[in-house]
This record gives sequence, C-alpha cells and structure tokens, in this order.
Amino acid sequence: MESNDHPKASISTIEHESMLLKSKTKKLKSSGSRRNANKSSYRDENQALAEEKNGLLRQINFLNPIILDTKLKETNKTKIHI
Repeated sequence: MESNDHPKASISTIEHESMLLKSKTKKLKSSGSRRNANKSSYRDENQALAEEKNGLLRQINFLNPIILDTKLKETNKTKIHI
C-alpha cells in the first residue's frame, strides 16, 4: 500500500510544479508585452526574462513526460493488482 501512495504523491507534486511553471511562464509573457518604456533600457531585462521563460519551458517539457510515464506505470500497476 505504501508504494502506491508514493507515486500518487510524486505525480501530484510534479503536476503542481508543472502548473506553477506554466503560470509563471504566462506571467512572464504578459509582463513582457506590457512594457512600453524605452526599449534600450529594458533590453537586458527582457533578455533575462526570455532566458528565464526558456528555462521554465524546458522544465515543463522535462516534467510532462515524467508525469505521463508515472501515470502509465500507476495504471499498469492498478491493472495488475485487479
């Protein structure tokens, strides 16, 4: 029983992290589009935001297959136990 609880907890944690990363990515997109000030003074900040966004997207792309794989393994374990 304990081994079944652990995958569910890690799926929940990974899904929560994924949702947070997606939310942060959306915020970065909207904050970047709202900047109407002098472009040259914000160039470095925009580049940093773009790099952060790309890093977050890489994390999302990394976590999504893990979530899927964990769910598939959990489904297979459930089928085996039935």
